[in-house]
Amino acid sequence: RGSDPGRGLRPAQTREGETVDGDDDLNRQDATTRPEEASAMGTSRRRLIQAGSVTFAAASLYLGVFRTKAYSATKYDGLEKLIEDFENKNRGTKVPEFPRGLTWYNSPPLSISRDLKGKVLILDFWTYCCINCMHVLPELKLLEEEFAGEAFAVVGVHSAKFDNEKDDEAIRNAVIRYDVKHPVVNDRDMTMWRALGINSWPSLLVISPNGKVLGRFSGEGHYEELKGFIKSALSVYGQRNELNDSPLRQSLEKDKDQKVLDSTLRYPGKIILDKSKTQLFISDSGNHRIIVCKSDGSFIEQIGGFSGAGLTDGSFGDVCFHSPQGLAYDDESNVLYVADTENHALRAVNMGTKTVKTVVGDGSRGMDLKGGKKGASQKLNSPWDLCMGDKCVYIAISGQHQIWSYDTRSGVASVLSGNGYERNNNTRNPSTTSWAQPSGLALLDGVLYVADSESSSIRSLDIATGEARSEAGGDPGFADNLFAFGDKDGVGSKVRLQHPLAVCASGNNTVYVADSYNHKIKALDTNTKSVRTVAGNGNAGYSDGPLNRCSLSEPAGIADRGDGILLIADTNNCIIRKVDLASDTISTLDTSSVPKLSEKGEATKNARELKEPAGSNVIDVDMANSGSGMVELVLTLPDGYHYTKGAKSSYTVRTEDDKVVFNQYGGDLTRSVEKIQLKYERNPGASQGKALVDCRIY
Repeated sequence: RGSDPGRGLRPAQTREGETVDGDDDLNRQDATTRPEEASAMGTSRRRLIQAGSVTFAAASLYLGVFRTKAYSATKYDGLEKLIEDFENKNRGTKVPEFPRGLTWYNSPPLSISRDLKGKVLILDFWTYCCINCMHVLPELKLLEEEFAGEAFAVVGVHSAKFDNEKDDEAIRNAVIRYDVKHPVVNDRDMTMWRALGINSWPSLLVISPNGKVLGRFSGEGHYEELKGFIKSALSVYGQRNELNDSPLRQSLEKDKDQKVLDSTLRYPGKIILDKSKTQLFISDSGNHRIIVCKSDGSFIEQIGGFSGAGLTDGSFGDVCFHSPQGLAYDDESNVLYVADTENHALRAVNMGTKTVKTVVGDGSRGMDLKGGKKGASQKLNSPWDLCMGDKCVYIAISGQHQIWSYDTRSGVASVLSGNGYERNNNTRNPSTTSWAQPSGLALLDGVLYVADSESSSIRSLDIATGEARSEAGGDPGFADNLFAFGDKDGVGSKVRLQHPLAVCASGNNTVYVADSYNHKIKALDTNTKSVRTVAGNGNAGYSDGPLNRCSLSEPAGIADRGDGILLIADTNNCIIRKVDLASDTISTLDTSSVPKLSEKGEATKNARELKEPAGSNVIDVDMANSGSGMVELVLTLPDGYHYTKGAKSSYTVRTEDDKVVFNQYGGDLTRSVEKIQLKYERNPGASQGKALVDCRIY
């Protein structure tokens, strides 16, 4: 991703601060694709992306201050003067209005000439499957914090690569899952994309307060450049009295989605079972925690998540993760390894001592394509999945399209396969093989099976020889074609998948596949390379029952219980599903005993953190003789008082360790007489403990 006109693909990291990947670089021959060739590529949407939009881009009306490379060369010298000259000479292209009827998120529909007039604006052209687009989001968040209260705004323009990504509800889930708080619009037909000559994901346009394109940036890693650009623009247009720092109207999607608000899990990613198949480990990614359950869904314990996202080692009550994904369990050492994706780290959870340690990474995104170091000195780039090997952990490094291994004895992490180019290229040499955002790993008989999400294929890596092979889906004949997706069972390259995110090795030469954007579970026969659908009707939704009629929504994790039962992380439904292969039915695993987090990520707190606030009332509740019960608190506002509209009064509940588990740990306060009913279960043998109910009333 990122534009490189006239060239082929480039390595994922070309220089510090710029990432350019190839699968979505739509220049080169794509602009001259013949109609019959475009037809062979698949859907009309792909033809639009690969041909029509690029042809338009070649003759784009764009006239800005300069493009990324020219801007980089200036190193900010004379930038304000360039912007002044730009305005004095009346240069630049006007940004068209957003078409009517588009779906907006986090805000009502916005107008370039009305709502956004007077603001220095960033238009972020993104698609939610793209790992580089994910990397840009925290950079934008930093900019929003840096220029909070000033005449600056960000609007995400979602322009989908995959068919599934143009769906309104799918984008809404992505906005919530990635904690996007700025306005986002669904550019479903790529109208804005074509009008502004965009040709790669991600692309960022800086727009002047009078609605003209000042500059554009392709790829990720432009935070410092954008910061300097915005600062200079605010200075120039401030002197011209053209700024409007009034805030945009906001209505966050995360506050409106009842499914997410009610669920105990929040966009669960990967799941695995221990060797005995009795313990289920869940990456509760949106809650930044790991949940340990029995295989029937009964809650055992929680690891992290008590203080929101972060990178902190220590006890289960103190540790912090940031959107963890992949899991691998070493039965021999009783250690659970976690791919802490947005911390760009590998974490080791010692289930015996109840402690967590970061074994690779330091919390920042790396650009090392070789590795060979250990601990904090070895940075990683968005590790997405893990698989346990012999004295090692295999790591899918999505951020730079490689597969790495971590030696559990030496602590060294290094590349196993992949040269960093984003391609579907299988060779016998690990250094010439290219992967495309590998997102799922499974080991079977010495072969590592890979859900290669951006090529929409299942590929394999022979651990002994290093040879990579195509198994099913994608276009193995043309490494640069990452648009060979669809939904079709069959054999080998005749198969069509859409952004698969997980694989799970089973017996009888079977690898189960989470065909995520087709909302299906499929099975790959590793002998014949044939693929068949196991569950899902192909439509995003939620319904139990017969496997051929049930609905899932972007499943991203699979675990095989070994008794004819598959467990599925049904990610966008925020639940775990149970597939019964004998009865050909699917049901929902009961995870209601899992503690629900409050909005601020608080579930239970360590006892030493529970200090009684001054003036608080301590109420003794006799739980000694009861295993469960309910505590009801009634809050009454004094006469003449009311809650401040928009301030969101709320309450949170904190407890000591896991002595007592409540059914909820927070909620909103909206009524003048509020009844809070806290159902609890007391762990057998637990000593006396405290619970703190913290009410924040505005």
